Amino acid sequence: MKKIQGRYIAGDGKEAQYGEWTVEEIANFVKDNHFAHLRLSGYHINDKNHYASASALTMFPGETIPTQEEDKILIPTCFRRFKLGYMFSEGNPDDLIPVTCIVNANDEELFVTISKN
Repeated sequence: MKKIQGRYIAGDGKEAQYGEWTVEEIANFVKDNHFAHLRLSGYHINDKNHYASASALTMFPGETIPTQEEDKILIPTCFRRFKLGYMFSEGNPDDLIPVTCIVNANDEELFVTISKN
Protein backbone atom coordinates (compact mmCIF):
# COMPACT_ATOMS: atom_id res chain seq x y z
CA MET A 1 0.00 0.00 0.00
CA LYS A 2 1.18 3.45 -0.91
CA LYS A 3 1.84 5.83 1.96
CA ILE A 4 0.54 9.39 2.00
CA GLN A 5 2.82 12.14 3.23
CA GLY A 6 1.46 14.36 5.93
CA ARG A 7 1.63 15.64 9.45
CA TYR A 8 0.13 14.74 12.80
CA ILE A 9 -0.83 17.69 14.98
CA ALA A 10 -0.72 17.05 18.73
CA GLY A 11 -3.76 17.75 20.92
CA ASP A 12 -2.59 21.22 21.93
CA GLY A 13 -2.02 22.18 18.29
CA LYS A 14 1.51 23.41 18.99
CA GLU A 15 3.50 20.40 17.80
CA ALA A 16 3.48 18.75 14.40
CA GLN A 17 5.11 15.45 13.55
CA TYR A 18 5.72 14.82 9.85
CA GLY A 19 5.49 11.32 8.43
CA GLU A 20 3.77 8.98 6.00
CA TRP A 21 0.67 6.86 6.59
CA THR A 22 -1.25 4.21 4.65
CA VAL A 23 -4.98 4.61 4.09
CA GLU A 24 -5.54 1.84 6.66
CA GLU A 25 -3.49 3.76 9.25
CA ILE A 26 -5.41 6.96 8.47
CA ALA A 27 -8.68 5.01 8.86
CA ASN A 28 -7.54 3.83 12.29
CA PHE A 29 -6.89 7.44 13.34
CA VAL A 30 -10.37 8.48 12.14
CA LYS A 31 -11.93 5.54 14.03
CA ASP A 32 -10.04 6.71 17.13
CA ASN A 33 -11.57 10.20 17.38
CA HIS A 34 -9.25 12.03 14.95
CA PHE A 35 -9.93 14.30 11.99
CA ALA A 36 -8.05 13.64 8.76
CA HIS A 37 -7.88 16.49 6.27
CA LEU A 38 -6.77 15.51 2.76
CA ARG A 39 -5.31 18.11 0.44
CA LEU A 40 -5.83 16.96 -3.15
CA SER A 41 -6.45 18.13 -6.70
CA GLY A 42 -9.92 16.62 -7.02
CA TYR A 43 -12.05 13.48 -6.78
CA HIS A 44 -14.77 11.57 -8.56
CA ILE A 45 -18.22 11.27 -7.00
CA ASN A 46 -19.72 7.73 -7.06
CA ASP A 47 -18.10 6.82 -10.40
CA LYS A 48 -15.61 7.98 -12.99
CA ASN A 49 -18.22 10.10 -14.83
CA HIS A 50 -18.63 12.80 -12.17
CA TYR A 51 -15.43 14.69 -11.36
CA ALA A 52 -15.17 17.49 -8.83
CA SER A 53 -12.11 19.70 -8.83
CA ALA A 54 -11.51 20.40 -5.17
CA SER A 55 -8.63 21.27 -2.91
CA ALA A 56 -9.60 19.28 0.17
CA LEU A 57 -11.77 16.65 1.86
CA THR A 58 -12.17 16.28 5.62
CA MET A 59 -12.84 12.93 7.27
CA PHE A 60 -14.74 13.24 10.53
CA PRO A 61 -14.14 11.03 13.59
CA GLY A 62 -16.05 7.76 13.38
CA GLU A 63 -18.06 8.85 10.32
CA THR A 64 -15.98 8.97 7.15
CA ILE A 65 -13.72 5.92 7.29
CA PRO A 66 -11.60 5.63 4.13
CA THR A 67 -10.69 2.38 2.39
CA GLN A 68 -8.38 1.65 -0.51
CA GLU A 69 -8.95 -0.49 -3.61
CA GLU A 70 -5.89 -0.65 -5.86
CA ASP A 71 -5.02 2.97 -6.74
CA LYS A 72 -8.33 4.41 -5.47
CA ILE A 73 -9.08 5.81 -2.03
CA LEU A 74 -12.81 5.50 -1.28
CA ILE A 75 -14.28 7.98 1.18
CA PRO A 76 -17.97 7.64 2.13
CA THR A 77 -19.51 10.98 2.99
CA CYS A 78 -22.60 13.15 2.49
CA PHE A 79 -23.11 16.37 0.55
CA ARG A 80 -26.08 18.70 0.47
CA ARG A 81 -28.19 18.10 -2.64
CA PHE A 82 -27.58 21.66 -3.90
CA LYS A 83 -23.80 21.03 -3.88
CA LEU A 84 -24.24 18.03 -6.17
CA GLY A 85 -26.15 20.02 -8.78
CA TYR A 86 -27.34 18.09 -11.81
CA MET A 87 -26.41 14.66 -10.37
CA PHE A 88 -29.21 14.73 -7.78
CA SER A 89 -31.35 17.70 -8.78
CA GLU A 90 -34.77 16.36 -7.69
CA GLY A 91 -35.84 17.09 -4.10
CA ASN A 92 -35.06 19.41 -1.22
CA PRO A 93 -31.73 21.22 -1.84
CA ASP A 94 -30.86 20.88 1.86
CA ASP A 95 -31.15 17.06 1.90
CA LEU A 96 -27.95 15.19 2.76
CA ILE A 97 -27.11 12.75 -0.02
CA PRO A 98 -24.72 9.85 0.73
CA VAL A 99 -21.94 9.55 -1.85
CA THR A 100 -18.54 7.96 -2.22
CA CYS A 101 -15.64 10.24 -3.10
CA ILE A 102 -13.04 8.41 -5.17
CA VAL A 103 -9.56 9.88 -4.82
CA ASN A 104 -6.60 8.90 -6.98
CA ALA A 105 -3.99 7.47 -4.59
CA ASN A 106 -1.31 8.77 -6.98
CA ASP A 107 -2.57 12.37 -6.90
CA GLU A 108 0.53 14.58 -6.77
CA GLU A 109 -1.25 17.03 -4.45
CA LEU A 110 -2.19 14.37 -1.88
CA PHE A 111 -1.19 15.37 1.66
CA VAL A 112 -2.91 14.48 4.94
CA THR A 113 -3.16 16.44 8.18
CA ILE A 114 -4.31 14.36 11.15
CA SER A 115 -5.47 15.93 14.41
CA LYS A 116 -7.14 14.72 17.59
CA ASN A 117 -10.78 15.77 18.01
